[in-house]
Amino acid sequence: MNDVRESCNLSDEAFEARRTALRRDLEPRARGRETLADGVAVLFDASLEMRGVLDDFVAFERECCPGLGFSVEEAGGVLRLEIHGVDPNSRLFADVASAEAAEPAPAVGGVRAGLRVLRSVGFGAAGALTLFCLVPMALVALLGAELAGPLFALDDPKAVAAGGLVFGGLLWRWERRRAADRAASSGCGC
Repeated sequence: MNDVRESCNLSDEAFEARRTALRRDLEPRARGRETLADGVAVLFDASLEMRGVLDDFVAFERECCPGLGFSVEEAGGVLRLEIHGVDPNSRLFADVASAEAAEPAPAVGGVRAGLRVLRSVGFGAAGALTLFCLVPMALVALLGAELAGPLFALDDPKAVAAGGLVFGGLLWRWERRRAADRAASSGCGC
């Protein structure tokens, strides 16, 4: 096992710039850190956005640190980034609290909570909300009740909920497939 710098083929300037960017952009989003026998594991809240960020991180790091092993797994609402081949006591994500000591984040009300929920469910919920709630209301406001009359047939809450679930599910599936395709094409095939 070695230090991260020993495994990295970036120049000193590029390495420091990368380290600064990771400390600024990725490390604050970590929810916990665990030591492994041959490396570290870092925990993040599971979302499609975070999965994309971690997949991009892994793709980049596999290129510049080919001696290290990287993997991202999702389980129980948590993304687990494992980095193998480094000293478990290294400074890698050292400012992140250990997973055992980490307390759950307090619930935040208002706009921040709403944004967090939208980020976690992605385009599916936002698309369903837009299609089944905002678009009909906007059409009634713009066209008047007489021209938008057929929309009043959608007054059955079960029909609206079922349509929203189907639409949201299709968008969710499309996002997952797009994320998987991006992850498959961005890696080095390891």
